Amino acid sequence: MISQLEAHRRRPRKSPLPSPAERKRIRTDYGVTIQAVADVLGVSRMSVTAWEKGTSEPTGENATKYVELLREMREALKQEENPDDQD
Repeated sequence: MISQLEAHRRRPRKSPLPSPAERKRIRTDYGVTIQAVADVLGVSRMSVTAWEKGTSEPTGENATKYVELLREMREALKQEENPDDQD
């Protein structure tokens, strides 16, 4: 049984976060500043900068909120690109 657990433990986990470059692209395409994202998430501007550079990753509740914010911005951008594709 332990060998089965070991196989699972060694699997790389796929992060729900996009790559750091994609995080920045989403934010800039959406037209908001790093400070605006930081204010919405309740974190420092330096934290968001580090997340976009890939020198740090959000954890816990910050990660959850950041994933959701990026998802919402990405969806809004898709709607702007394809206004007829309303689900």
